[in-house]
Amino acid sequence: MKVAVVGGTGLTGGHVVTQLRAGGHEVAILARSRGVDLITGSGLDTALAGIDVTIDVTSLTSIKRKESVNFFITAGSNLLAAVYGLQASLGESGCKVSGGEGQRLRLARGFLRRDARLVILDEPFRGLERERRRELLRRARARWQGVTMIVISHDVSDTAEFDRVLVVDGGAIVEDGHPSVLMRTPGSRYRALADADVEVRRGMFTGTDWRRMRLDGGRLHRTDANARATDGISGADEARDAPP
Repeated sequence: MKVAVVGGTGLTGGHVVTQLRAGGHEVAILARSRGVDLITGSGLDTALAGIDVTIDVTSLTSIKRKESVNFFITAGSNLLAAVYGLQASLGESGCKVSGGEGQRLRLARGFLRRDARLVILDEPFRGLERERRRELLRRARARWQGVTMIVISHDVSDTAEFDRVLVVDGGAIVEDGHPSVLMRTPGSRYRALADADVEVRRGMFTGTDWRRMRLDGGRLHRTDANARATDGISGADEARDAPP
């Protein structure tokens, strides 16, 4: 079997390439140093000719959120277009990919459609942190300027930059207007939802059960007054642990 490893010159990619070759597979390494650029798409079509399976282990050495989001959306869109175009099979209900991968792939597919007249995004970025969702929504709106876009969301903060908001309650539209106008309207259902969201987040993240952590060099550090370093933990910069 001929396998393409995208990002095969990196640390993880190198291990993947070694294991594939040990298993008797023919490996094609796709990397910028090999003449393939995921951002511009240069060299992708040629490099993927005759490939049976493509494995993407691309990484980015950046801690800047916007830069990372832009990179993976652009790289994913170009790779998906080169491998399958809009015909990529994700399996029934996207069973062949993880939830996060499915979200990125569906968005990438949408970005490939240049003739769209109506775009419907139903909870497109659920599970992602708030600022990342906002950035992806901004990119989607910039991509489909002049197109009718309907975004369905349970997070009121996602709607603040839209031109029009419909509030649905009990299967019926109970409010319709610009978010800034609805926020100023006494007794507004939209304003009540926004205020409740703020209060929930404020109460949750200022509670005594939460501690702020900082990940540095593979070690997780407490940043409160009684800080102590803990080894062997990785993940987000903010983590929850049980009360002592």
